[in-house]
Amino acid sequence: MSTMPEHTTIASSALETLKQSEGFFRALIENSADAIALMTPEGIFLYLSPPAKKILGYSPEELVGHSGFDLLPADQRALAMQQFSKIAQNPGIRQIKEHQYVHKDGSIRWMESTTTNLLDTPYVQAIVVNFHDISDRKQIEEQLRVSEQIAQRQVKESHDQLSAILKNAADGIMVQDNTGRMIYANQAAAQVTGYNTVEELLQAPLLEYQEKFSLTNEYGQPLPPTQFPGRRAIQGEENPQITANYIDKNTNTKRWLVIKSTAIRDIQNQPYMVINTIQDITRLKELEQRKDDFISIASHELKTPITSIKGFTQLLQHRFKKNNDEASLLMLNKMERQLNKLSNLIGDLLDISKIQAGKISYHVEPFDLDTLVHEVVENLQGTTATHHLELESTTGLWVSGDKDRLEQVLINLLTNAIKYSPQANTIIIRAEVEQENVRVSVQDFGIGIAESHHQKIFERFYQVTDEEENPFPGLGIGLHISAEIVRRHQGKIWVESTKGYGSTFTFTLPLITPPSGEVAAPVQEHNLS
Repeated sequence: MSTMPEHTTIASSALETLKQSEGFFRALIENSADAIALMTPEGIFLYLSPPAKKILGYSPEELVGHSGFDLLPADQRALAMQQFSKIAQNPGIRQIKEHQYVHKDGSIRWMESTTTNLLDTPYVQAIVVNFHDISDRKQIEEQLRVSEQIAQRQVKESHDQLSAILKNAADGIMVQDNTGRMIYANQAAAQVTGYNTVEELLQAPLLEYQEKFSLTNEYGQPLPPTQFPGRRAIQGEENPQITANYIDKNTNTKRWLVIKSTAIRDIQNQPYMVINTIQDITRLKELEQRKDDFISIASHELKTPITSIKGFTQLLQHRFKKNNDEASLLMLNKMERQLNKLSNLIGDLLDISKIQAGKISYHVEPFDLDTLVHEVVENLQGTTATHHLELESTTGLWVSGDKDRLEQVLINLLTNAIKYSPQANTIIIRAEVEQENVRVSVQDFGIGIAESHHQKIFERFYQVTDEEENPFPGLGIGLHISAEIVRRHQGKIWVESTKGYGSTFTFTLPLITPPSGEVAAPVQEHNLS
């Protein structure tokens, strides 16, 4: 009779003990994106899970013993009490509802709650409320409503249609052991991954999903098992996550999921189990696509009249120059500069649409990085009288990529540095070698960026605002476009900054061996996605 390896026996024993203990389910609850509350029939909190603090602002200890209706806007409490009373009178009933609540900071936010009457269930004997914040989705709904009003002023938005699109399913929870075998799942996890029941999901062969589903990432690339966050968590990565698109090959059902994983470690700090939370963002992606379509159409429609106006402006410039009308020529020059700004903005909006659709093509060829940096610095220096652009170091090396797109990145970083350092007069540019990469950095001595914004500033349409300052104008798309360009070149981009002490933006690019005789290779078109 064969003997199981000692470490396998220990892991199996620990797992069985964990399954029978309260700790197993506590780990599920505490790592869920949702919060759970137990309430009396009168709506008094008996228990709240730790994620409640992130959602509500109050710690569980602050709320236990108090009425949940106190968290609702005053004008909505009477109706909520009436609906809750009906649930309390019907054992086993379950209700899903989107409603507003008042955060501890006083702001009105949105949540989706699932309320289930388990008063007659032994060991529970309470009304169970599972809830999570959906304020971001509601904000997108509002953005879409405003966009459609601008585009179609005479068309009234259908509230029922938007509600159907934005309706969100509860998050799924799945638990795997260190071999990848599924050992626990809730019903939401089964439904969101294409199975009818939990039992069907748990009994499925380990790699059945490869035959059942077509899996890609958010850029349309195949998603191999090595990129799954559960496997990455077992290998030691902290809290990995992915955005995945899957199509059920049998039903042709298409879903977008955000999968986040957290490893559970033993006393030797070794991962032996992974908890996965799965959030269905299909409707959110549909809304984003509609917004992207609107931006793309609007940008294309604006481009034609702008081009015509620029043409007439240049014709008038030529005529006034011929007549020595300096005053009119000066005004036309100012108008042309504003037209150029508008044209650049439209170009950025079109780039955003292409990035989201994965349709940006790149003209890839080897080029001298120093030459590009020198040209950009020289050209921008001629446009500013307030700042000195100091090129502190260069590399003497070559990189491979789309020179125009990488020039766009450097111009964006330099113009931002000038814009956000109005009281300083120096910008420092460095190009340095770092192992098999080159680092290009732009340092300013301006207002700086608080650490809480460091990751978010590269998101689409994100802008840093501060109540103590007047926010700078803009749409918050330049850094997002730059980040996408760098990422498609297999590079990285980040910021190091402290509020009030300036910022340093840095991006890296892979090095290449210069072409023989420094003759560039033929230009190729790549998706680089």
